[in-house]
Amino acid sequence: MLLTGFILLIHAYFPDDFYLRYPKVVWFNLVFIPFYLLLFRQRAQLRKLVSKIPARLLSSFVQFEPTNRFWRKWILFRVSMFFIFIALAQPLFGTKMGSSLKKNSEVVIAMDVSNSMNTLDIDPNLTRLEVAKRAAIELINGLEGEKVGVLIFAGNAYVQLPITQDYNTAKLFIKEIETNMLSNQGTNFDIAIDMSRDMFSEGTAGKCILMVTDGENHEKVPEKKLKKLPEENIFLAVVGLGTSNGGLIYRDPTKPFMGYITDEKGRPVLSKVGKELVESLAKNANGIAMVTDDPFPNLSNLLTEINQLNKGDLRNLDLEIKETYFHIPLIIGLVFWLLFQFSDFLFNTKVKND
Repeated sequence: MLLTGFILLIHAYFPDDFYLRYPKVVWFNLVFIPFYLLLFRQRAQLRKLVSKIPARLLSSFVQFEPTNRFWRKWILFRVSMFFIFIALAQPLFGTKMGSSLKKNSEVVIAMDVSNSMNTLDIDPNLTRLEVAKRAAIELINGLEGEKVGVLIFAGNAYVQLPITQDYNTAKLFIKEIETNMLSNQGTNFDIAIDMSRDMFSEGTAGKCILMVTDGENHEKVPEKKLKKLPEENIFLAVVGLGTSNGGLIYRDPTKPFMGYITDEKGRPVLSKVGKELVESLAKNANGIAMVTDDPFPNLSNLLTEINQLNKGDLRNLDLEIKETYFHIPLIIGLVFWLLFQFSDFLFNTKVKND
């Protein structure tokens, strides 16, 4: 316990020169304290019991471990565990120079959250939006250092997550996307493109907008804005989700009893994937389009295009990083463990009457 406190004290007073990558691991040393107390108590009780046994009977039936042997083995075991835990905590000390290659590209995932994305035509158990989220997460898993941002759009648009390199956070935000996040319904590609473009950082070499939609649109396609994207070094990839036969749109897919969305005459609205519109969006921006009714969309082709955005444009960063010394306490811990295992042989200890 004293050794643990000493290490944590050094870590607290010299955070810039010495620290533990996982300092909480050291506290696991305290787990042994109840076992030590129990061991000492049992040993004291045994000594008390032995002291009451006549010497002639004690020599005939009982052999007691010498006190010095007991303490030696206990100290060796305790020290070995301490240094092994320090190694697991990964002590860092000093600095060394290193280098890292970083891609200077960004991807904005623009997700359609209009009501038609609640259609269950791709899979009876998955809405188009659920398939879209699955596809976006799989794409993030295949990125190779690109930063990523998330935008949702319907009749208007909203930045769900600004550009970041934290992929876990991005996937978490994508999982939380629902069609009720935007009250203004419709499919406004115009505003989606404007806000996606504004999300990119200045000086970004490779820019990509990945638009995921079912292609249902009742507004004019912004051809002029789309044609300007290549001039601004922005690559557009459009993924269209849905079937040609289409399906009815649930008001709330989690509550089927609420029924379907209806038109002004009270008839259920049939939603089909807008293949022509998806292809038109990509064509006007000199990008690529993909239309699928697969519940597990394969975006490998899109991913290849995205990964090629920065070909030959990698930055070599010189980094000052902490030097790790976990191997030193690990070796010390293993040495003390071996001493603990073979202490009787090394010190020629024999168990005799105490």
